[in-house]
Amino acid sequence: MNMSTRAAFEDGPLSNRRNGGNPHHSDDDAVDVRELFRVVWRGRYLIGLFMLACAVATALFVSTITPKYAAAAKVLLDPRESQVITDDQVVSDLDLSDQVMDSEISIITSNLLLESVIEDLGLDSLSELDSANQSPSLLGRIKSGLTGSGAESDTLSGAEHAAAVESMVWALRKKTEVWRQGDSYIILIRVETESPTLSARLASSIAEQYIAMQLEGRQATAAQATLWIEQRVADLREQVKIAEGAVQDYRAGSLEDEGSSVDIITQQMIELNNQLVNTRVERVSAETRFSELKRLVDTGGLGAPAGLLTSSSLEELAAERNDLLRRDAQWAERYPTTHPERTRIKRQLDQLAAVAQVELRRVLETQRNELDLVVLREETLKTSLSELEQRSIAASRDAIGLRQLEREASAARTSYEELLSRLAETRTQEKFQTADARLIERASIPGSPSAPRPKLMTFVGALIGIGLGLGFVLFRELTNPTFKSVRTVEAETGLPVLSTLPKSNWRSPKQALEDLARNPFGITAERVRKMRTSLSLNTDRMDASKSVILLSSLPDEGKTTLTLLLAQMSELADKTVIVLDLDLRRSSLQDLFKWRQRHDLGDVLRGRASIDDAINYDTGLGFDVLAAKGVQPEAADLLSTDLIAQMLDHLKYCYDIVLVNSPALLAVSDALLMAKMVDQRIYVVEHDKTPRDAVMRGLNTLSDAGLDVSGIVMTKVDLARHTEPYATSYEAYHV
Repeated sequence: MNMSTRAAFEDGPLSNRRNGGNPHHSDDDAVDVRELFRVVWRGRYLIGLFMLACAVATALFVSTITPKYAAAAKVLLDPRESQVITDDQVVSDLDLSDQVMDSEISIITSNLLLESVIEDLGLDSLSELDSANQSPSLLGRIKSGLTGSGAESDTLSGAEHAAAVESMVWALRKKTEVWRQGDSYIILIRVETESPTLSARLASSIAEQYIAMQLEGRQATAAQATLWIEQRVADLREQVKIAEGAVQDYRAGSLEDEGSSVDIITQQMIELNNQLVNTRVERVSAETRFSELKRLVDTGGLGAPAGLLTSSSLEELAAERNDLLRRDAQWAERYPTTHPERTRIKRQLDQLAAVAQVELRRVLETQRNELDLVVLREETLKTSLSELEQRSIAASRDAIGLRQLEREASAARTSYEELLSRLAETRTQEKFQTADARLIERASIPGSPSAPRPKLMTFVGALIGIGLGLGFVLFRELTNPTFKSVRTVEAETGLPVLSTLPKSNWRSPKQALEDLARNPFGITAERVRKMRTSLSLNTDRMDASKSVILLSSLPDEGKTTLTLLLAQMSELADKTVIVLDLDLRRSSLQDLFKWRQRHDLGDVLRGRASIDDAINYDTGLGFDVLAAKGVQPEAADLLSTDLIAQMLDHLKYCYDIVLVNSPALLAVSDALLMAKMVDQRIYVVEHDKTPRDAVMRGLNTLSDAGLDVSGIVMTKVDLARHTEPYATSYEAYHV
């Protein structure tokens, strides 16, 4: 054999380990959305089955329910105030807050209003609301047939009638819904029964009774207020009459005793007090003038303030003095005081001062007389005012009782007048009372049932079925103990997936090889070629032969088929290849391909033939095979480390690639022994079948033995469920 041929398989960067880095490893928390959609798409038929089952079950259930009809009436609480009467209302309009709206809704559903509705419509006309009088449903008929119970009707007594009304109230309340429509002032009253006519009658009757109850309450309140005011007016009229008579009697007695009333004395005191104040002002003014004039007399000057000098002579002297002073000031600008003219002016000023002194004394004497008169008048007024004060005190003491009687009479009169006015208002308002609510939409007879809604319920049931189916599919996917994607395998094992072999309808490895020969560029061929290429990219010694073993955790994972396909693709790459079938407990290649040869692998192990004599060179497959003729479990016991090593060394000397087919790793111990002797190990995992714990145990077994694994190959991958980008054949390029 040509030993210079470059080896097809080498160790290298692809031999990542579980404890090392994995270039394909991704975050465990990451979610592959595309894979999730593929999972849902694969389970579409199961989801559809859930949807159909739930839809049918819902439709059957809905068909057993008695249809119900709903009718609604609308009531508007009008916040606008009436302008017919502008005085204070006896019954004020509602302040439509959220609390008031909730209170009105509670009134509509109260038992008092519902009882009035029942009395208005009649208990017999509402018998449909009583569950005892309703037509039994399918379940009810079945139950009645089993128990043999039936309804009995008797004439109701008084107590029974009251109990029936109370029961009807509860039945009507359960069938009535009242709510506020959005943020508006509209209250919607909805009644749902099994009769469309009865639903419309009840909704309209509840609205009308509510409005009537409002109006009746307002009118009753106004009438009660009017009656109370009338009684109070009659009482106050008598009180006013008595109080005013007492005031007149007391006033007459007070005039006889004092001669005048407190009011007259008070008026006189006010007048005297005003005169006294004016007199005091005059006295102060006179004293001021007298003091100023006395000062002028003492100083001998004519420089009195304006209005103080009342004598015309003094005013003329003052004017003449001012003229002389002005002239002296003019001469003083050019001449000294010794100038004759200035001397003459000075003599004239001295003469004027002497004359003014005499006149001032005369005026001062006159002012003194006026001051004495003012002081005398002030003393007289003080005496008169003191006498009036004494009389006022005496009269006030006598008028205390009078004022008390007057206050009582005034209070009674005021109350009487206010109530008279209020009585007129309430009598008018009693006739103008209106309800705060008005009917804006009367309930109409519904044309179709409101519940159940078969189409909607069936649709909802289908949605529930879709949800259940989707949940079941996802639960099955998430709890599946097998590997379903390359990403999951790489994430959990830390090893690269070299390739994925698609699932096919092959019944034997022979059919797989025939399919590969017919379609050398199909998807299967490309996947095997990808694995071969991935391994050959690992090589760092191109001239060395290699032994490769394909391992699996369990039997029937496609390991033998993959070994033959890899041998076929390696032979197409111009490599000399031999397949060494060491799975002696399940060896079937000789029988499968109908090879006829004198010696086999069993003869080699027993020492009956050499390796070269046992090799089948005429397989018709392009590569050689060294295998047993059939199942030989006793020959497996002859395998030993030295023997396997000798066989591999001999075959590697003769071939570029030695592919070893081994038994399942977890089934027998032979596989671990073989794995130790080869140069490279590939682990085979069947898609969506091999349990994860089996794969991990197998890899752990190899790891504990200190053996590396180059990568993983997934077999029997369903392309309809597990698609990969660019996973297509290359036949179009070779047409």
